[in-house]
Amino acid sequence: MGKSSSKSDKRQSHFKPVKLSSLGTNSDWALANLPAVRMAQVIVSKSEGELEVAVRGLLETDEGTPLFELLRELDSVGGHLKAICEVMRMADARVILTLARIDDSLSLIRRASQ
Repeated sequence: MGKSSSKSDKRQSHFKPVKLSSLGTNSDWALANLPAVRMAQVIVSKSEGELEVAVRGLLETDEGTPLFELLRELDSVGGHLKAICEVMRMADARVILTLARIDDSLSLIRRASQ
C-alpha cells in the first residue's frame, strides 16, 4: 500500500492554479455587464432599417457620442464574456482530467486488492 500512495504523490501535474480577477458579487457583475447584453439583444432584434433609424438617432444627439460609448461597451463586455467562456472550458477540462486520474487510481487499487 505504501508503494501506491508514494506513486500517487509523484504523479505528473497536468495543470497549475490560475489566478483570476474577482468577478465581484453577482449583483455587481449583473449591473456592470447585463445592460450591454440586453442592448445587444435589442440591436439584433431590429431589422436593418430599424437599426439605421436608431443609429442615426444616436449620431444626431447633442450629448456627445453615445454611439461610440455603446460600441466600446459592447466590445468590452464581449471580450469579458469570451474570457468567461474560456474559464468555463478550462474548468470543464480540469474536472474531466481529474476524474480520469481518480478512475485510474481506483482501477489500480482495485487490481492490487484482487
